[in-house]
Amino acid sequence: MKEQPISCPASSSEPSLKQERMERSERGGAMPFVLVIGASLMFVAAYSLTVGVSTRRAAGGHLQRKSAFFCAEMGLQAAKNTIIANRATWDTILTTPTTVLPWYPVVGTCAGGAGGYSYSVTIRDNLDDANQGTDSDGSIILDSVAFNGSGAPMASLSNLISAQINRMMSGHAQEGGAQNTFNSN
Repeated sequence: MKEQPISCPASSSEPSLKQERMERSERGGAMPFVLVIGASLMFVAAYSLTVGVSTRRAAGGHLQRKSAFFCAEMGLQAAKNTIIANRATWDTILTTPTTVLPWYPVVGTCAGGAGGYSYSVTIRDNLDDANQGTDSDGSIILDSVAFNGSGAPMASLSNLISAQINRMMSGHAQEGGAQNTFNSN
């Protein structure tokens, strides 16, 4: 009898052709998943950074506008008493708006939280009568403008003030003097 070669099953240490093909087809199978997750994380990070930067810019702009507004308000408060005290020159200023007097326009700088800003306060008629160049009711409008460090206007406010002059006929008036009372609104 003739001996026939005996075939031995493949040992467990050597992979079969079928196993080898399966392993090759699974190689890189996780790569698309990892790429999608990585791209998603990068998109979220970029979006978060963009939102953070734009929020910070918006907050900075809001702070600048608020500081400018406070400076314009500070100008109104600083100018009110000076302008009321110089009521006798209102008509001169109203007829010639470019008038410059030692006290007019009222200008100043803001310190503290509104640093870097300055203000200028001017007056205009409140249109109390047909004659635009004179004041007939003792009321005018104060216009305050706040400027940034480079001179650009950043905020403006207006305020109506009234300086009513009352001559009292008792007390000081009997002694030969007159008392002026100023009321500001």
